[in-house]
Amino acid sequence: MTKVSAELRQPQRGMKSIRRQLTLTLLTGFGLLLAAGCAALYVGTREVLLREFDALLLTKARALASVTEVHHGDVKLEFDDELMPEFGGRQPGAFFQLWLADGHVLERSRSLGGRDLPRFNNTIPPNTPRLWNLQLADGKPGRAVSLTFFPPVEEEDKVDDAAGRALSSLVTVVVAQDRTRLDAHLRVFAIGAAAASAAMMAGAALVATFSTRRALASLAKLGQQVAAIDESSLGSCFACEHLPAELNPICHRLNDLLARLDAAFVRERRFSDDVAHELRTPVAELRALAEVSLASEGLGPQALAGFQDALAIAQQMEEIVNGLLAVARYESGSQAVRREPLPLVPLLFERWKPHAVRAADRSLKVTLNVPADLSVLSDRALLRVIISNVFSNAADYAPAGSEVSIAALCRGDAVQLTISNPAGTLSTTDLPNLFERFWRKDAARTSSNHAGLGLAIAQAAARLLSTELTAKLTETGLISFGLTLPISEGNKATRNAVESSGFVL
Repeated sequence: MTKVSAELRQPQRGMKSIRRQLTLTLLTGFGLLLAAGCAALYVGTREVLLREFDALLLTKARALASVTEVHHGDVKLEFDDELMPEFGGRQPGAFFQLWLADGHVLERSRSLGGRDLPRFNNTIPPNTPRLWNLQLADGKPGRAVSLTFFPPVEEEDKVDDAAGRALSSLVTVVVAQDRTRLDAHLRVFAIGAAAASAAMMAGAALVATFSTRRALASLAKLGQQVAAIDESSLGSCFACEHLPAELNPICHRLNDLLARLDAAFVRERRFSDDVAHELRTPVAELRALAEVSLASEGLGPQALAGFQDALAIAQQMEEIVNGLLAVARYESGSQAVRREPLPLVPLLFERWKPHAVRAADRSLKVTLNVPADLSVLSDRALLRVIISNVFSNAADYAPAGSEVSIAALCRGDAVQLTISNPAGTLSTTDLPNLFERFWRKDAARTSSNHAGLGLAIAQAAARLLSTELTAKLTETGLISFGLTLPISEGNKATRNAVESSGFVL
């Protein structure tokens, strides 16, 4: 369970974020709707402006048609620059030109300067306007309207309607206007719409981020609670009352899962405890029989060797049973905790002494970097169990000829005790397994002197002291076990002197 919790706390590469996906989906949808809306608004505005522009062109064309008439068989344009000064050349950008049916030019505006406007074949019925875009003679963009009409005939030239129509000649007028200002207005509108859209998208991004963060806060909180669960907190339940309706089924299923896991862990602990208790008596009897047999006289060499092996096996089994009972006792909290000031250096020397011979045989060098007068507030029996098991691990598994470092650092009202040695073949993936029962790295770590319970016992004792025994691999390839203990009241007065005395990690 500890390993699973550690993995839950680490961000997984490639893992998709619901908040990121939801935010991107909302922004994409809003952006598409905003783009479609702005495009529709631009097209609509452009159509309205073009219609007004075209209506003005058509009005001018019809005004020119209204002043064109047939007099004595000749078509004349009664045009006055005062009435339409834009065609006089003083206000550039407006042009007109009239043609007779045979293609002869009837009249053109002064603004054309002798140049011609484009004329289409008379394929459109009379009085039906035709509008199009064109490039003016000065190179600027423009828009034109073409209108074919029959100019009116003066009264004295009329015989009857049919004759009057026959006397009239078909005339084509084309009026063109510079559309630079229209395009400029449309361009300004487009830029303004784009800027407004960008501002709205930025605001939408903030709103979407805030909204999704707020909406998924319950999910994030539930995830943090799940990540914090370990074997010591399986009995806790998640509060489902204030969660959104979508998370309620998940929360209830998680509570059911925790209940089943807690029951499984309880059964496992009870089974280990029951097995240890049941084995305690026969193992003790086996050891007693082996010791009595060894004390007997007249044993042959073969029988003596057999009883010695039986005694060694009984002692190893007894160590396993006692270890299982110790773990069960510490995890159940039945072990009484009596905190008292404990001088740290004498305790370290005392706990290292049983392992000194083994360390000397393996040429291990031990360095101590702990203030001589440093005391901690802890339970003597539990702290001895923790330090002794960590020392045993270092003495047996540190590479031969390496160095075991013991150091303490004062941090506020606490002491950080670290015991470090070269890690050998251990890797970061092994760290969560170090405190599991009966775990060994490989067959080379198997030893008749160890049952694989030492660090599990030390961890259980540390938790009983309301602290945590940690293990980490340093950049220099060391495995470092850390334990945080409260400093004793007697040391608080001299804490500053201890911190500045040069005893550092």
